[in-house]
Formats: sequence, structure tokens, C-alpha cells
Amino acid sequence: MDREPLTHCPLCRKPVKKMVTGFSTPKYTKPVSVSDAKKAGFTILEKRCDGNYEKL
Repeated sequence: MDREPLTHCPLCRKPVKKMVTGFSTPKYTKPVSVSDAKKAGFTILEKRCDGNYEKL
């Protein structure tokens, strides 16, 4: 992070430029089930009528 940005390739000495590209994120085709979420370490809460949450 402290270095100056490259202007030339250190190997071939040709000019370089910075390119900003998109990134991909995994897409889930099915909703995650409660058991899958629990296996992954998440705490599952369900909202009750009185506004409080109950741990499943």
C-alpha cells in the first residue's frame, strides 16, 4: 500500500494501466434451510406476536 503505482511492467517494461473489473458472488438457487444455517454457526431467531424474538 505504501508503494507507488506501477507505470511499467517489471518483466517486459511495457506500459501498464489500472483496470477496475467486477467481481462475482455465489448465487444460491434455493433458500438456506434452518438446519443448514445452524450447521454454519448462525443463530436462528423467529419473531413472535409480542415483538420479541425466540431462538429456534
